[in-house]
Formats: sequence, C-alpha cells, structure tokens
Amino acid sequence: MSEIGYTPKNLLFDEQARKKLFKGIGTISNAVKSTLGPSGQTVLIESPSHTHGITVTKDGVTVAKAVALIDPTEHLAVQMMKEAADRTATEAGDGTTTAIVLTEALVEAGFALIRKEHNKTEVLRDLVSQTKVIIKNLKRRSRKVTDKRLRDVATIASNNDKELGAIIAEVYKKVGPNGLVTVDRSQTSETYFESTNGLKIDRGYESPLFVNNQRKDECILEDVQILVCDAPIENLLHI
Repeated sequence: MSEIGYTPKNLLFDEQARKKLFKGIGTISNAVKSTLGPSGQTVLIESPSHTHGITVTKDGVTVAKAVALIDPTEHLAVQMMKEAADRTATEAGDGTTTAIVLTEALVEAGFALIRKEHNKTEVLRDLVSQTKVIIKNLKRRSRKVTDKRLRDVATIASNNDKELGAIIAEVYKKVGPNGLVTVDRSQTSETYFESTNGLKIDRGYESPLFVNNQRKDECILEDVQILVCDAPIENLLHI
C-alpha cells in the first residue's frame, strides 16, 4: 500500500469515453422526459421522505435528482446533466425537463455529425452564435402571461390538480415577479398559503426577553434600525 495515499481512477478515451457519457445522458433523459408536458407520466422513486418510502411525482427536477448510476463514467454524465438542469432552474425558475431533453438531442446530433477532422472549438462557437438567434426568435414569439395561462401552467405543474394549481397561481400573482415563495409542510390536512410583506427571517429571537407580546409569544418590532455585522457581537463595547 502506498504511503502517499491516492484514489485510483478509471481512465477512458475517445470513442469508448464518449459512448459511456452518451449512455449516461440517455439514461437520465429517458427517466426525466417521460414526465414532460400535461400528459406526462408519473414516476415512482424510492424515498424515505414520503409515505411508505415512495415518492410519486411527475416533476422532472425531482426525478433527475434521484438518478444515480453504478458506472462512474455514466454517473459523471448524469452529474453534468443535473448541473445544466440546476442552472436552468436558477436562471428561469422552470424548464429543467426541457433542458435535459434538448441536451440529449444536441449530444445525439453532435455524435452523428461531428467528425475527427472538425474543430471542436469552432463548433462550440457556432452553437453559441446560433443560441443567440434562437433566443431572439423565442422572445419575438413569446406571449404575455395572463391569469388564465398562469393558472393552466400551475395546474400542469401540480399533476393536473386544478385546486392546487389555483392556489399556486394565486400565490405567484400575490407575491409578484420579485417575491419569494417557500413551501412547508402543513400542520393540518388543509393546503393554504400565507403572504408576508417585507422580509421574513426564519430565525427567531435570540432571547425570550425580546418577547413583547406575551399572549402570542411573539417578538414584533416595527420601524426598527438594523445592524448588519460579519462578526459576533458578544459585548456592548464591541459596537
């Protein structure tokens, strides 16, 4: 055994490496794309977070996060696809399933059309330039989101549950484009939403002495000054 210590790596090159990566991409894409659209299929996932250890969903993001492959090279491709989906979710808020499906299509086209004599850097530059053209056309064809369309999208996202879709649409309508939406487990059997104006910090008070409403055990401060500091303040003299 080496004194330095190392983790052995399985090195693959050229055609062998590409086939492994493409197989991993195809596997995660097949699992995710079945959920796409209003007629998408539901997927069963083994999960300790839900009833009886099973999650039933048609959310592409949830399905993608649950995919882990035994082969390390194929799993590397899965990790790259997850990263692309996460970036799409961060920038657009939706469209992760579509991002994975489009990535698979681009990879298949590249595998079929790109040859050894082609300059890969030039191909990438052409893809970037064509992306700008596509985005421009999409913006030109885009339509304004109406209340009805928002409700339809929310209903599709909630497994065609019209009641839940109406609640989601109402939430986003209320908070606006710059609002923040979080989801928590309901303490009752009822599904509902609450909205808070301003900034809500889910931290609580540092000491029970801050409580100024003993009846509700709440600490509510209005029109206060806030000090933001990057170090702990343990003594009044530190201020």
